[in-house]
This record gives sequence, structure tokens and C-alpha cells, in this order.
Amino acid sequence: MLSEAEAQRILTGTTGDKTALTTLIDAGLVIAVAANHSRDVPAFQFLGAELHPTVVHANLLLRGRSRPWGVARWWTTVDPVLQMTPVNALAHPRLRPTLLDRAEASGASAGTSIDRES
Repeated sequence: MLSEAEAQRILTGTTGDKTALTTLIDAGLVIAVAANHSRDVPAFQFLGAELHPTVVHANLLLRGRSRPWGVARWWTTVDPVLQMTPVNALAHPRLRPTLLDRAEASGASAGTSIDRES
């Protein structure tokens, strides 16, 4: 997990203005989860100094803006089709289409565990 300041530094090289990160979180492109009196940003969303494109796409499909804890849980729970966590599947380019299919199915499911926040 990264603090908001650490995530901001990765994106912009500075921690001063949080506008870029806040905009990405508000748009649902990046998930940030409540932690005490701040938010933490899961590090797997970054590929070097950029956002991982597959993660951004999946976060949108999963409706990450309104369900950050549920989406974080989805990323870190073993998926029966992928036979690994979606985070681990990111390291396997051939699994990316399946990962996005699974994200779409999970995001479209109403009343499932992804809809329940911690």
C-alpha cells in the first residue's frame, strides 16, 4: 500500500498538489481505501511511474469509485477461472483478456460480495 503522498509522487514527481491523484480516484480509474484518517492506494495499480492500463480498465469495470474496498478485495482474492489472484494475473499478458472478462462479470453482478464494503 502507498500513502496518497507516495502515489502522488509516483504520478507527478511531487507531493504538493494532490489534484492529479484525486481526479483519478474520483473518476474511478484508481482505487484508494480508507485507512485511519487518510486513504491508502494499492501499489499494484502502478507500472513504473504510470498507471497500469489493465488495472485502470478493470477498476472502471468493477466500479471502483463507489466500492474501493470491494474492488481491492477482488484484486487480492483467488479467482477460480484465473486460478490465481487478479493481481498475480497482471504478470501474465495472455491472461489479461480473461482478467478483464472476470472484472466485467464481477462489476455487473448486483448484490454480490463486491457490493459489500468493509
